[in-house]
Amino acid sequence: LSVPEKGFVVTNTNQKYTIAEDQYNFFLSVVASESHTDPNDILAVMSVILNRADSSGVSPVDVVTRPGQFSGYLDGYYLKYLDENGKLIYSVSIVEDVVSDALNGVRNNNYYGFRSWWVESYSDNYTSWGGNRFN
Repeated sequence: LSVPEKGFVVTNTNQKYTIAEDQYNFFLSVVASESHTDPNDILAVMSVILNRADSSGVSPVDVVTRPGQFSGYLDGYYLKYLDENGKLIYSVSIVEDVVSDALNGVRNNNYYGFRSWWVESYSDNYTSWGGNRFN
């Protein structure tokens, strides 16, 4: 979904990334905990993560584990998607599909931040009702 007036334009020629196999389920669970179930919102969250990775020269995993940055990681919300061995226990197939696309160069924004939907003062830039607000 491209909504240029809100800053969302789908592109597919961006830098590509890989996630180590032993970190992949962890990364998926953090993205799932940060995004709404709408694929456009998931891609917007991934775009923010990858935009930050591009600008700082670190891996996407480093981006989501930086102190004070992603509440899904910091508050442990991601853990509800994993068992004690780090295996996915909830189906996150739509998240996995979108993460795969994003890691292969697809993005839908140039933003570096987002807030939960309920933080109305943050921005009017969002892709789906109840998703995140991007800035």
